[in-house]
Amino acid sequence: MPIYRVGAKPTSAEFIKFMHSTDDEAETRQGETTLNAFSTLFSAAALIVLLTQKRALLFLFQTWVSFIPAVRSASSMQLVHDFTGAIEDTCSVEQLPIAAFDINITRNNETKVYAVMPMAYDVQMVSPALLLIWVLALSSAFQTYCSKLMPALIKNADSSQVLGALLFAHMLLHTAVWVRVFTLQDEGLTINMRLATLLLLTPLCLFIVFYPPKYRNTSADFGRWLEYAMTAPVQVVIVALSVWARDRSTLYALGAAQAAMMLCGVVLEECIQTIYTTNKTDDAEADDANASVNDALRPGQGLNRVQVRCRAYRTAAATLIIAWVSYGLIWYVLGAQFMRQYDITGKCDRCHEYNLTCTNDRNTTEMLAFLDIVMTDYIAFQNKSVVPVFSNVSALQVHDLDILLNVSNVQTLEKLFLLFDLQGMPSFATIMDMVRSELACITCPLVADGGLCVARDGLCQGQNDIPDAVLGILATQGLLFGLFGLVQTVQLFLVSQVRGPEAATDAWYSVALAYALLSVVAKTALEVGFLVMLTQMPEEIDRA
Repeated sequence: MPIYRVGAKPTSAEFIKFMHSTDDEAETRQGETTLNAFSTLFSAAALIVLLTQKRALLFLFQTWVSFIPAVRSASSMQLVHDFTGAIEDTCSVEQLPIAAFDINITRNNETKVYAVMPMAYDVQMVSPALLLIWVLALSSAFQTYCSKLMPALIKNADSSQVLGALLFAHMLLHTAVWVRVFTLQDEGLTINMRLATLLLLTPLCLFIVFYPPKYRNTSADFGRWLEYAMTAPVQVVIVALSVWARDRSTLYALGAAQAAMMLCGVVLEECIQTIYTTNKTDDAEADDANASVNDALRPGQGLNRVQVRCRAYRTAAATLIIAWVSYGLIWYVLGAQFMRQYDITGKCDRCHEYNLTCTNDRNTTEMLAFLDIVMTDYIAFQNKSVVPVFSNVSALQVHDLDILLNVSNVQTLEKLFLLFDLQGMPSFATIMDMVRSELACITCPLVADGGLCVARDGLCQGQNDIPDAVLGILATQGLLFGLFGLVQTVQLFLVSQVRGPEAATDAWYSVALAYALLSVVAKTALEVGFLVMLTQMPEEIDRA
């Protein structure tokens, strides 16, 4: 970086040029900065696409706070037990019983029984579109910071001119965000929610773009992990909301755990950098010089090269274990929540009452056709002598029909329906619909709960309210987040093979390239998954 003259009064252009001048001792390679430049455009384009999707901007997730009330009143206790029993019976959730239980408290030799049932309160709306805007805008700003001094940009222009153009472009982008967000007409998307998000987002993004170019893709970088710490937790919260994890305490905990895991990357990179500088090379004089430098950086500690390396290895191993355990717990919680919701969703539609089995019994099919005519035709019901005119009805079937109609001395259709009603049975017409559905192997009766039933796993079940895209969101984000950790794990395992400055430069550049690619793919995949999810949901649903 050039020397800045103390005492001289610089112009604004000179100051910007000084703050954003390059450092010849740590050259940034072109390939990864080019990828970041394209990623900037891609993130900005994804943000613009999101701004054009009105339904996505208006869609809100509901969140709440859970609490556990306890009751001792006999009537209240019975109400809790009756409610949970009715829900379990209705939804057929033997494998997922409703959480309601008794607590026995003994004081002064007196036992008191409390009925306890988890509940929730304080429902608040969360806009996934605002969260995505946060992620994409920060990503675009950081990628601009990473690529703003690439040779292709400053080849024919001064660095201050390039910076001014980039700042102007981001100001235009954020102006579009402000206009679009504040012109939306929706009471659920409060002014305070919009204002708080954008007042924090816009200055932060512009600061990142203006920040002096200390980014180097050939060395350890703190800024990369700071950007991940600000965006990855938000991505995890969006995934959690998609799988119906709505307790705000759970959402806060997941976001905090993800942010802490991202900051583990900083510690790991510092450890890896330390090990790189203490690795022995083929040049003995260079090794001695490095050892002297390492000792000089730690005055009074008396640490030699081996001790420095051992400490770095221990710190890196402990941090890596913490990071992977955090990753496993975060995505276990999300996966378990998805499976619980998938197992229970649709079971309260009572579709399990319908039988979905098929038969190829020709006689049964013909008998049903005959019964249908007899039971819906009053004259045919009164004059059973019409039976023989059906050539495909056997004498045995006629006999069975006579038994069915005369066993209770039923002579009219109205009396037959009354008999079914007195016995607490469904109407005969309903039974006929069910049987016809079975024989025709129709995908559940169309009259069942407004057509909410579908054939799944060989049974008639309620439709799964979780769109298929949610599984795609969960799988892709979990995989891509895991690949971030895998890149750093591989770098750590190969750290002893990196010897000398050039090898270290190559190693840092390789991981920087991988991180840049994974970052833009993960964020774009999340937006695509969210938009696809909305297309798979009924248009009437604006709150989930």
